[in-house]
Amino acid sequence: MICEIPPAIFGLLLTAMLILCFAEMFCVIAMVLQHRGVWQTISAGILLIGGFTLFQLTVNTAQVPGALLPAWSLKNKAILYISFLLLAGLTIWEFFTVVQWEKENWSPNTVRESFNQLPTGICFSDLNGSVLLSNHKMEEICLAASGKPLLDANAFWDTVGSQGFLTLGSGVTWNLERRILSTQIGDVYQITAADVTRKHAIMQELKKDQQQLQQIQARLLQYSESVTELTREKEILAAKIRVHDSLGECLLAAKRCIVTSAGGKEKEEVLKMWRQNLTLLAVPPDHEKSDSLGELLSAAKTVGVRVLLTGPVPPAGSIARALTEAAIHTCVTNTVRHAHGSELYVEMIRDGTHWTCRCTNNGCVPDGPVREGGGLTTLRRKTEREGGTMIVESSPRFALTLAVEEGGLS
Repeated sequence: MICEIPPAIFGLLLTAMLILCFAEMFCVIAMVLQHRGVWQTISAGILLIGGFTLFQLTVNTAQVPGALLPAWSLKNKAILYISFLLLAGLTIWEFFTVVQWEKENWSPNTVRESFNQLPTGICFSDLNGSVLLSNHKMEEICLAASGKPLLDANAFWDTVGSQGFLTLGSGVTWNLERRILSTQIGDVYQITAADVTRKHAIMQELKKDQQQLQQIQARLLQYSESVTELTREKEILAAKIRVHDSLGECLLAAKRCIVTSAGGKEKEEVLKMWRQNLTLLAVPPDHEKSDSLGELLSAAKTVGVRVLLTGPVPPAGSIARALTEAAIHTCVTNTVRHAHGSELYVEMIRDGTHWTCRCTNNGCVPDGPVREGGGLTTLRRKTEREGGTMIVESSPRFALTLAVEEGGLS
């Protein structure tokens, strides 16, 4: 060997040249997979051939038996070093261009790595269940839920996914969904798993709160029924007290007539008072359930009140008919007891299935706003319970207006 190079440095030089050859080979393969330009790939190939040629020539300077190229003499070892450094610089630059292109451009590996970085589990499979593509998150979910790797997407869905929600032992809740996608290779299944741990916890809390609200609603309904029953009993007691007081007044008036030998006019007044009380006793507050409108008008005439009804009458058995009869009964009672009138005017108006009943009388005008109590309160409660409205006016004279849908009694 003409070129005098220490054996240790010569061995390192050969090793470095061999590493450069492998690096150049990697760059050529990477450029082909990256679909780089033709001239870039050819340049990388020429650099690979040049590096391999330099390696063989360097080996031949040591006159190694069986070398691929004939031995050559190197008179100045600086040429060898310069060639090696130039080759190393070009190889390093080419390697970095391959890496930089991989970072800046899409490739199958880039898509795969990005797919695996998703926080959501996702899996694509054909209709037979063969997995085409799945990321690490979906594989982890399958392994944690079933203890088996994700090989059959249909079996995984039938076992775990069909439940909709999946809570793992770690406490994480996943919402699993599957749908069919139409692609160039045909229809495929897409299974997704989204982390809904917080949302699921909130839903459970809302469900628990809803159950508590239902229990409270049941208790309130029971309380409302109790209040209604108590109010009804209170009204019955008040009615009994009024009847008792009214009969007491009649008895006192009759006794006074007997003791004082009253005249005929006073006796007529007492007799009229007895007729009114006996008639009111014969017509219960809920008479609309058993008495017809005609019987109600006859009862009103008996107590000295003539009911003048104008307009159509709601059909029998309807809610409007029942509330109309209740309104007439209440107004007849108030006309006799409070207004001291002799006529009740009832105007009925029909608009489709909507009925309006307006009641006025020829009695005394109220001194002020009418205070609802007893019959009016009961009538308002019944009307509003059926979805109707009730308006009481005191000026320029007493008027009661009732509006309700026709409906049907249950």
